This record gives sequence, structure tokens and C-alpha cells, in this order.
Amino acid sequence: SEVKLLVIHGLLHLLGYDHLSKDEELIMRSKEREYLI
Repeated sequence: SEVKLLVIHGLLHLLGYDHLSKDEELIMRSKEREYLI
């Protein structure tokens, strides 16, 4: 769900992940998918 994705996204930011560059964005999206499953 959208809320679950937003919570995971926020937690990843708190853990130091970011998406300022394309490479960072790919890593962060990969982590989001990993934790959504």
C-alpha cells in the first residue's frame, strides 16, 4: 500500500539512504522493493 511504501521510504532516509543521484535512487528503490515483499 501507499502508506507502507512511504513508511519504508522514510525509514530508509533515517538510515542514511538518499536519492540525489540516479545511482542512489536505484539503490533506494531496490531497498524499498526488498522491504515491501
